[in-house]
Amino acid sequence: MWQLLDGYQLDSLCHSLPEPALPHFELFPSLLVDALSISVVTLAIHVSLAKIFANKYQYEVDTNQCVLSSIIVVALLGMFRKYEQLKKLWSLSKIDFNVCVLRFDSPLLFTNVQRFRTVVEKLAGDWNGTKFCGNIEKKQLIIEDQNYKAEPTTVLPQDQKRFLIIDCSGFAYVDIMGVNTLKEVHEDLQSRNITVSFAAAKAPVRELFEASGFYKAVAKTNFYPTIYDAILSAQMEQSALSMEAALEENCSAQVATNAAVESKTCKERSHSVQDGEMMRL
Repeated sequence: MWQLLDGYQLDSLCHSLPEPALPHFELFPSLLVDALSISVVTLAIHVSLAKIFANKYQYEVDTNQCVLSSIIVVALLGMFRKYEQLKKLWSLSKIDFNVCVLRFDSPLLFTNVQRFRTVVEKLAGDWNGTKFCGNIEKKQLIIEDQNYKAEPTTVLPQDQKRFLIIDCSGFAYVDIMGVNTLKEVHEDLQSRNITVSFAAAKAPVRELFEASGFYKAVAKTNFYPTIYDAILSAQMEQSALSMEAALEENCSAQVATNAAVESKTCKERSHSVQDGEMMRL
């Protein structure tokens, strides 16, 4: 009735999936425009959904880097497994665990300052999210032997100071936007109890910092000629902070002990006075 076979070469339709077969390559030119339109619409839908979840869970989505990042993660999977060594590093040296070195092999210009800041923010966010790698489950220990001497325990501080060293040897040139970004990064991380140090800055970069007034916001004491010097300074400062914390803990324990002794003495005196009054009565 509809003359589908003669007019449109449409025969009876099957009620199941067709068998796998090669596509008709001669139809590609006519389908190219429609395929591009569908791909753009599909991409827009997926990006919109990704941004909705990003706004909900407070993270950023970079559509231009999604596919590239997946390839990089697969290629550098062995490198990411190095994070498993953090547990061992923590048990060996608390100082080395709290020191991180960041290297940016590119001139710091207005074209990539946002990328640099994003990397620093991501690093600081992940760093603050990881407080301790290991089993710190608290267990109660009942000691019945009075002659047993318990080993001293170390309490991990909640806001432990951290150190970020920026390797400036890759900065061949820094423009005014880069200088402002470094200032903002320094102020932001300082507010998070992260000490920022700069190492191996070239002479032209140091001259630019001097001319732009960068040293007014960031003291020259935060600059070091080599990465080794910056790490050594961070280790020394961390050791000093650990010693101060240990001394404060010992002083607090001593004060608590003295207070307990004084309280006990006062109670004994009070009981003695009461006993004396009872004897008089």
